Formats: sequence, C-alpha cells, structure tokens
Amino acid sequence: MDFKIRPDGDKNPKSYMSYLANLKAKANSMPSALIEYFAIDFFSDGEIKNFSFSNDMKTFSFEVSSPNIIKLNGKKDFSYVSPVWFKFIFEKVSYFFLESIKVDDLNDPFARKEKTVIFEASELNGYKKEIARAEKNHGGKFYSLTIKTCPGDRSLALVFSDILVEAKKPLLLSKLKKSKSVRFPKLTTAIKGDAYKL
Repeated sequence: MDFKIRPDGDKNPKSYMSYLANLKAKANSMPSALIEYFAIDFFSDGEIKNFSFSNDMKTFSFEVSSPNIIKLNGKKDFSYVSPVWFKFIFEKVSYFFLESIKVDDLNDPFARKEKTVIFEASELNGYKKEIARAEKNHGGKFYSLTIKTCPGDRSLALVFSDILVEAKKPLLLSKLKKSKSVRFPKLTTAIKGDAYKL
C-alpha cells in the first residue's frame, strides 16, 4: 500500500517539506496527538504491537515505542533515551484496511512468524474519499492514518473520529518532557530541517 499524498522524503525532499508545511497549517483543526506523534515519524524504527479491536468494532488500538527521543550530552553530542512506550486508542472507526505484500522471498509477511513488527512511517489524511464519506454519514470531523511496517511490506489504514494517547509510564514521560536536556522530534522544527532543534 503506497502513501496517497505523502512523498518519499529522501527522493522528493521539497515535496515532503510541503507535505509537512500543509499539516502544520491545518494543525489547529486536527487532534493534537495526531500532529505530535504522526505528522513526522516520531515512532520510526520503534516496535509496534498488541493490535486490538473492541468487540463492537468501533474502537481500534495498538502500542508502539519511540526510540527517537534524545538526551543532549553537550552542545553537539547526544544519546538516545531508552524507547518510551505509548498506547493509542482510535474511536468511531469507520474504515479499516490491512495489506500485506510479498516484496521478495526474504520479505514475505507470510513466510515465517516474526517476533517483532517495526513501525516504518506514517501518513495523515491520505484517504480523502473515505473521510468525506464518514463525515457525510456520521457528521463531525474524521481523519485518516496510514502506517507502514516492516519487515516485508505491510500497511494498515484507518479512518476515525477521535484519538486517545496513553503513556505506558506517564511519570517517566513527564520527567523527560520537563528535562531541559531531552529533545523530542517535532513537526515545527522538522519543517526547518532539524526535527530536534539541538
């Protein structure tokens, strides 16, 4: 499953920056958690697990870790903080799509059981038709999230109305956010070419 509106940042850096700028311009009309955690690849290379639907199929959730939080050890030196785990809950899910593609013999999602699935990248609001259909049928605002994972080429997409985020260790996250030496990747600084603003 290819992204619908997000360009490849390595192949099309200018187009990718335009994609980020467009998200920033619309940030006030979107849930803050979507912008904070999925506008840029906050969870890139992190483990993603415990996918779950509620019994009524209206709510979808998963847990994911971020290995991209850094601690400054000087003006230019830094180290990565141990991965921080989050749980995301998506409510009023109106659309869900999962795709697995065999890239080659070494990247066949069904060839062997993988111990871990890795978050690769995400795209926001690429499913415009599905969003419009949900808003027409149900009223209110809806959004879409597409996530690519590896190994192999596995992707999932969903359209939803509400998002909740829970830190698995909220006290640790609060401590990290208060620390003057800790940096989180952010959309506002990524647009300027430095996701961390060292």
